[in-house]
Amino acid sequence: MVDGGVLSNSSYSPFLALQGTTPYLAFSNAVVGGNATVLRFDGLNWATVGAPGFSTGGTGYNCLAFDGTTPYIAMLDSANKASVMKFNGVSWEFVGTPSFSSGPLLSMSLALDGSTPYVAFTDSSLYNKVTVMRFNGYNWVTVGAAGLSYDAAFDPTIAIIGTTPYLAFRDAANGNRATMMKFNGTAWVNVGTMGFTADVAAYLSMAVNVATPYVAFQDGAQNGKVSVMRFNGSSWENVGAPGFSGSIVFTPFLAFDGSTPYVAYQDFDHDGKATVMRFNGVAWELVGNAGFSAAWAENTRIIMVGSTPYVAYVDDGNQSRITVMKYE
Repeated sequence: MVDGGVLSNSSYSPFLALQGTTPYLAFSNAVVGGNATVLRFDGLNWATVGAPGFSTGGTGYNCLAFDGTTPYIAMLDSANKASVMKFNGVSWEFVGTPSFSSGPLLSMSLALDGSTPYVAFTDSSLYNKVTVMRFNGYNWVTVGAAGLSYDAAFDPTIAIIGTTPYLAFRDAANGNRATMMKFNGTAWVNVGTMGFTADVAAYLSMAVNVATPYVAFQDGAQNGKVSVMRFNGSSWENVGAPGFSGSIVFTPFLAFDGSTPYVAYQDFDHDGKATVMRFNGVAWELVGNAGFSAAWAENTRIIMVGSTPYVAYVDDGNQSRITVMKYE
């Protein structure tokens, strides 16, 4: 276990990210009114990056990414809008105007193209369609059209491949199946078929292997088990068998060790505890024991530190604090 032991009350919205070989953890810290806190792990202990609770109000949907050595955090702020902050080496400062989204948002994702942050979010001011914005050095501007999806779009997840933003979401216009789009410099265009999953795809997580986008999701066609798909350049295909978990899952999250995909999830085949699996080229296999957490594990997140998986979750067996574990 790599547990900072720094929280005395319940916290939520954990997010793991990697700078070099150093794990960072962002979360909403109940000790300081639900404000955002970021920690980094020095190999022995978790140390605070800047002041704890540096945001100006309680946060949610925390997302963390890096421009070189500079951490950025996107968050649902106290106005229920999007704000982005970065650490300047001494303290956290806003990137552009805080609360820059036009209305309240329901979920969000962050990616960086060099030093340019992109934020995707479900935009309640536009009938829950998805909007993408980026910071141009002066202001937050819309990437393509605001409310770019045909209908409501949930669980947006964004990544940059080369310099091209890719966006996946649960698409109400296509039976809540998954759709992926990319921005071609002028407009958002489909990546393969819209609604490419067999049924409802919830809790979407995207990761990239070289230039190939992969998505993990709770698969309605497989009774809520986890499936992973990738785009092969012309169409979407399953990575191994669909529905490879033992039972229904929540919050599957995807990461890569080289070309090997790993997925962590809350596993209801094992009392809501955390499980990690990886694809060995032929089939999905367990990494360690299924249900390895001591108790119910919410909001599972995974990163790979070299070939070592680190998993963060809200730990029901530890007063709903954030716990981080690694596999040795």
